[in-house]
Amino acid sequence: LIEGKPEVGKEEGNMEEKKKPEPDPTSPIKYYSLPTLWKIVQDEASGSQAIVDLALSAIKDILINNNCSEPRYPYLMMCIDNIDKHKSIPQSIALAYSIIGWYIEQKAFGVQKISTMHKKVSTETDSQYSNLNPKIPVSIIDIILNDFPHYFAIVSSKYSRNGEIGDTIFVGKYKNSITIDYRLRFLELIINNGPAEFKLGKERLRKLWDMFVTNCKIESDTLLFLKWLSTEKESQGKSIPTQIFTPEENEELFSILCKSHAILGDHFGLLYFKCFSKYFKMINIQKGNIANFYLKMIVKNYKGLVGIEELWENAIYRTEETSKRKFGELIVDIYLSGSENSGTKKNDIWNIFLDKCMEGVIANEIGKEEAKIESYIKLLLLFVDTLDGKKYIQPEEPTNTYVYLYPVQVIKQPEGIANKLEISHNITIGQLRKKIADFFEIPFLGFQLIYKKNIIGEEENDSLFKEFGWGNNVYAQTLATPASESPKLILAQNEKYIKC
Repeated sequence: LIEGKPEVGKEEGNMEEKKKPEPDPTSPIKYYSLPTLWKIVQDEASGSQAIVDLALSAIKDILINNNCSEPRYPYLMMCIDNIDKHKSIPQSIALAYSIIGWYIEQKAFGVQKISTMHKKVSTETDSQYSNLNPKIPVSIIDIILNDFPHYFAIVSSKYSRNGEIGDTIFVGKYKNSITIDYRLRFLELIINNGPAEFKLGKERLRKLWDMFVTNCKIESDTLLFLKWLSTEKESQGKSIPTQIFTPEENEELFSILCKSHAILGDHFGLLYFKCFSKYFKMINIQKGNIANFYLKMIVKNYKGLVGIEELWENAIYRTEETSKRKFGELIVDIYLSGSENSGTKKNDIWNIFLDKCMEGVIANEIGKEEAKIESYIKLLLLFVDTLDGKKYIQPEEPTNTYVYLYPVQVIKQPEGIANKLEISHNITIGQLRKKIADFFEIPFLGFQLIYKKNIIGEEENDSLFKEFGWGNNVYAQTLATPASESPKLILAQNEKYIKC
């Protein structure tokens, strides 16, 4: 297929007459399989989705082969043309995604090809999008965004009720959830790999939000959109938020999120929290208020935190318990994650939290707002439990058989004091921390857990501890905590807390 062998039944003499044919992607001569495969993957073809997937896989294999350079770019533009004409969208996106991915791997050459694609699209489609902001060049992003309303209109004409429609096929051969997912992932690829002048921008970002949230009548589509916004990727065992937008676009999106808790309601509670938490941290890292949150969140500037008031509102006023607790845990983590360079002592930071909770209790006591009072008291309890390590302690799994205890050698640093702890096979990292804290009589948050030269972060407290035996030492590196910053002392000195 790739080397240009003639079709079966064709005379080779006829091929020799055309020694250097023009690169025509629809030519049945050099790339005789591609036109047939291209027809098979179109919506109007009669093949099933399984047949379409096979044909699509074959086209990808041919076009990303290093020996098949001539038709690669023309077929990419054919995909973009399909998207512009609202034809065979998932198939066209899947193929374009593969080709652009191949270009990205080619470094400088690929970047130039992607830039050429953007500029060609901008030049040829400018007149079709004359209603857009003239200061923003037309790009593939506009073609993708323009396709969403067209698709949603078809869905609305065929489906009049709200609800779950992920498995329904409205257009072509692919179910709704796949068509939405493909469009969003392709949009992300274009945003992250296009020239600087072809970025999403605040105007298009608001348009995207309105289509999927403000004006969307189908909950499953909003869920897919929020999942896309809150996407994280795994890196060295850590969950790291994916960077989709520019810093300015992040700020715009976070501003929209802060105003949208009422629109999204409790139905999207947990996904809303994931989006809020991701962009809250991103924005404050951008502004230097938070550092190194991928491993452990460290707050450097409490006074400058963006979105802290909205965070408090979500922790107090939400009615859906799961997301409400998540917002509460984030607030508690913030007030317990101060840096030595933040300019504020730990006891002052903790007292700010305690005072705000108590002021909320007292203010709502007058109006007998029991739900709000309960919310503030739950935050106080969560704060104290976190200080004491109880937040991370889950009951060990019951077993009907004899529980064998495994030895673990724990070495307290910097003193070098070694002691043996016996633990069960189903103990979590958090439970191990608590046992170490109790054994050495040190605060739960007063030491770092180190194993095999790696610091075990607090985000791993719910994970099982799987390494046992004398050969595997666990180190408890105590942190320098002045006596004046002892958690119990700070709580004991806070008059409002004592009153509560």
